[in-house]
Amino acid sequence: MIKTWHIEITVIALVLAVINLLFANNLVNWITTVAILLSFNHGQIGDRLQEQQTVMTVKTVECYHKLNKLFGAKEIVWIVAFLLMKNYVAIAGSFLFFYTLFGGNFTEKK
Repeated sequence: MIKTWHIEITVIALVLAVINLLFANNLVNWITTVAILLSFNHGQIGDRLQEQQTVMTVKTVECYHKLNKLFGAKEIVWIVAFLLMKNYVAIAGSFLFFYTLFGGNFTEKK
């Protein structure tokens, strides 16, 4: 059975692959794409863990609410670095992270 996270990661992979093919089809950008996909998958898991902490009556991780704030701050810094490097696939990856971080979802409403 296909799960939501399978669809999300597939959409991200396709978008990044198209950007690579259009702008900078080289080894460094394909390695960047793999790193972005792994980071995105890490973020997906973190998001689901945070959702579970939210509904728990007794929180097992008190700082769970900081997850998205730190994730967003990290992406802002990365976007600046990627802009300076003109790494378009990484810039797109960061914007896709922001889209999903702040309520965007490719398959269902949260």
